[in-house]
Formats: sequence, structure tokens, C-alpha cells
Amino acid sequence: MQWQATSLFFWLIFLLFCGTLRAETSQVAVRGYAVLSVDGTTLDEFYPVYFDSGQRPYLQVENLLTEVLDFEKEDEIEMLSSREVYFRDHKNRYFLDYSGRQAGEENQKIKLEPSAIIVREGNTWLRYDQFQSWVPLFVAWEVENTLLRVFPKYAGR
Repeated sequence: MQWQATSLFFWLIFLLFCGTLRAETSQVAVRGYAVLSVDGTTLDEFYPVYFDSGQRPYLQVENLLTEVLDFEKEDEIEMLSSREVYFRDHKNRYFLDYSGRQAGEENQKIKLEPSAIIVREGNTWLRYDQFQSWVPLFVAWEVENTLLRVFPKYAGR
């Protein structure tokens, strides 16, 4: 009887572990590098990205907007259940709510896909095709050349 209880206990632990493992790996992200081009000029041949299982790149939000595109990071607000970051280009203010998976301008919110945001290395990474839905830029991905083409669409750029 004791052997059966112990065996059952280990099987339950094993099944819980497998379920947890499956849940964590449902959004696979592999570290890699891509060529980064902005307005036709190559800025970095080894720009760090993460790739999902479909070979779609995720870009580190704060780095792309502030270091590459000269947006200004204004605020970072952490509350109990959410974390919002605000950025400003030369004209408008934009926000990204990591926890609520929302983004946009202050009076225009959009819902991001559940798989659009990943957090790795203490940074937030956004899938390349989601940037254009909330900030004025277009990001194209050429998988065969591992090339990210970024085209800002705002004044001052």
C-alpha cells in the first residue's frame, strides 16, 4: 500500500513537471542575430534578436526605439498587475503595457497577440511585425538573408 502511494505521488509529480515544461516551451525563443538596416543603411550586422519556432524575430523594444531610432523613453510605471513604458518620438507619445499586452498612442489602444511579447534577460522583446501597429515604423523581415529592414515613418527621421 505504501509503495503504491509513493508510486502514485511520483507519477503525479512527473505529470505536473511535464505539463509545466510544455507550458513554458509553448513559446520557444532561441537567441540569434540578424542584420539590421534602417532606411537602407546597415547599422549592425550582428543585431541581437530572439527567434520563435516559425523563424520570426523578436526585437528588444527599448534598444530599438531609444538607441537605434532616437525615441525618448519617458516613464516606466509598475503596478501590481501591470508594467507600462512610455516612449516619445518628435511628435507623439506611445505606450506599451507588457502585462496587459496592449500598445498604442494615449487615446488609441490596440491589443497585441498573446505570442507577440516575450521577456528574456530582463528585457522585453516584441515580434517584428507588431511594431507597425503602435509606433510609426515598418519592419520587414527577410528570412533568407536574416535581414531586418526598418523604415521609420515620422518627422525628424
